[in-house]
Amino acid sequence: MPDESTQVDAIGLVVEIGRNLALLETAMDDAPTDIKAVVFHRLVQPAKTLRWISSEMSKQVGEAMKMDGLKTATVSHNGEQLTVTASNSPKRSEVDRDALVAATERAVSADPRHTVNSVTGEVIPLEQARLGLIKTCFRFEPRWGELRKIGLDADEFCRTEWVSTIKVDVGGTL
Repeated sequence: MPDESTQVDAIGLVVEIGRNLALLETAMDDAPTDIKAVVFHRLVQPAKTLRWISSEMSKQVGEAMKMDGLKTATVSHNGEQLTVTASNSPKRSEVDRDALVAATERAVSADPRHTVNSVTGEVIPLEQARLGLIKTCFRFEPRWGELRKIGLDADEFCRTEWVSTIKVDVGGTL
């Protein structure tokens, strides 16, 4: 385990990063476009690293609290007090989407409640009930390219705002 001075140094580094980011934000207000492009490029990897570090620290603290049987903890450092609350979030991977859709469709046939309109009490055709349950259980996102292929114009169904972005490829040094 690192000694206390190393721990304090880590906190100091984070405080300094915060200050530097605030200064950077101010400096970028009037910076020329070419400088903004270089800064953008230079921030990509550190931003990924910060996300990874933040995620790992959260997991490690959560696991330590779980091992200690704690749901909440109060942490104090230099007059700053934090209340830390542990939680568990599912992380699912390798989802067999086809099997999940098929099981959802079978659920409609297995339970007659799914074929009754909850508002009117009318019986719904099986295919309509299946589609309704699929829409309820799964998040659908429009696939704009596929919709365009069948002749639908996205602008009829949403507001499109074009946002300029950049992609930076490193081509060497000058």
